Amino acid sequence: MISKVFGCLILMLLFVGVFGANSANADDYFILPNPIFAAYAHPIGEFNVDIWIGVFENGYGPGDVDLTSLTVNGSLVPAGAEILPHDYFGGDALKISVDITEFLPPYGILWDTVIQDYSVSGNYNDETPFLIEGSFTSLGHISGNVNGDNQVNIQDLNFMVNDFFRGGPSPVFLAAGDVDGSCGAPNMRDLNYMVNFIFRGGPTPTHCTD
Repeated sequence: MISKVFGCLILMLLFVGVFGANSANADDYFILPNPIFAAYAHPIGEFNVDIWIGVFENGYGPGDVDLTSLTVNGSLVPAGAEILPHDYFGGDALKISVDITEFLPPYGILWDTVIQDYSVSGNYNDETPFLIEGSFTSLGHISGNVNGDNQVNIQDLNFMVNDFFRGGPSPVFLAAGDVDGSCGAPNMRDLNYMVNFIFRGGPTPTHCTD
């Protein structure tokens, strides 16, 4: 669960991917913070992804962007877009904000560590289109991590025992308890699977691939 204290996720990009016909080098952009956790899709309170773009090619600058034309990942309309000064760029930069609950879900259920692509598209004020393409590291859910501490160990087995036999809480992300990958709700087969993994060197927890 994400506290309101962490209500703003900042992805800072110097310039990313393709601007018109020209490509940027990897050294020309970065993302902070990186990685992004899959759990960020379920925050407490407002939680935005902020994309900062400070350098454009072909003689364009942040002030040349038509802010009403911007989309993220092809269809997501930003919650806000504005031109603000930023110390890193030594001048004005374009800040694009999108709601994390709209940004992450279209990627589907994220498992393990995966590189995800994203894009920003729009027009300059002279109607010239631009496309910015980049990537971020996603830390997805971990099969067997039913107690939400990002580890799989005996604590998760105890959590499952409490859930099944003692009226304890169910996993916040239920699919993490489907450790045998049967694509169903967690059950005794999953509990036995965890016992074999923890105590008998059995196969590691897996997840539904459908």
